Amino acid sequence: MTIPVVRSSPVLAVLVAGMSAMAAAQVAPLPPVRAVAFPPAASVLIGVSSYGDRAGYTDASGSQWTESLGNGPVFTGRLQSPLGRRFGLHVGGAFTYRSHREDKDGSPQFTSNDHVVSLRFDGGLLFRFKPAAPIYFGGAVTYYHHGLSPVVVASSGATSELGWGLGLGADFGRRPGSNIFGRVEFWSYWVRPKADSLIGAYTLRSSARDGALSVGITYLLNFHAPRPR
Repeated sequence: MTIPVVRSSPVLAVLVAGMSAMAAAQVAPLPPVRAVAFPPAASVLIGVSSYGDRAGYTDASGSQWTESLGNGPVFTGRLQSPLGRRFGLHVGGAFTYRSHREDKDGSPQFTSNDHVVSLRFDGGLLFRFKPAAPIYFGGAVTYYHHGLSPVVVASSGATSELGWGLGLGADFGRRPGSNIFGRVEFWSYWVRPKADSLIGAYTLRSSARDGALSVGITYLLNFHAPRPR
C-alpha cells in the first residue's frame, strides 16, 4: 500500500506565513483624542444687570444730572463651540427689563413705573490658559434692542445700540460621568448710547458701561468628549 505524500505549494507557504505574521503583529493604538477647553455646550443663566448713564447735563449750581435705567434681572442663553484647544466661539442672547431712572450727583431722584424690555445679542471668543482650567475669559461684539428709548427725556420708541464686551467666568461642580455642571459669569459692556429728540440741556454720553453678573448651568452637547487634563 502506497501512502500519498502531500507536497507543499509555494503559494500555500506564502499564505500561511502571511497569516502567521498578521496574527502575531500587534495593532498600533489610535492616537489619543486631545481634550479642548470649550467642547460643544449650551448654557442657561440668571442674574442681575446694571446700566450705565446714557445722557446728562450740569445745571447752574454745578450738580450733575444723569439719565439711565435701574438695575434689573437678566436671563441669558449661550452656545459654545471649540476653536482649537484653548479657544472657543460663543453666541448668546439675553432678556431683561428695567425702569427709567434719573440721578442727581449720583443720588436717585426719580424712578418710573414703566418697564423697558431690552434684548441683547452677542458673539465672540472664549479663552482658557489651560484646557482644564476652571476660569476663562471672553470677548464679544454686542447688539442691544430696547423696546423703549433708554433715556426718558428722549422721544419714545424702539432703540438699538452697538458695542463690545469683556467677560470673566468660571465653571464649578464638574464631575466624571456627568454632562451638567455649574457656571458663573461677569460681563462688562461698553456701548454707544442712542436716542432722538433730547429735551432741555441733556446730551448723550459718548459711551456707557453696563454689567451683568449671572449664574447657571452648562450642558455638554457632546457627552463622550474627553475631559480636559
